[in-house]
Amino acid sequence: MPRGAAAYSFYVGRDAGVTHRVRIRARLPDGTWGGFSTERSVTTGP
Repeated sequence: MPRGAAAYSFYVGRDAGVTHRVRIRARLPDGTWGGFSTERSVTTGP
């Protein structure tokens, strides 16, 4: 398991009240993909 923390950002638009659901997965050093993270939701504010 990797050490430390990672940060991710992405553009979600300008409309208020829009909910986005996100899951990420890591590309491992051997070139394969890891499992998906827990799904997270974010809703844009005013």
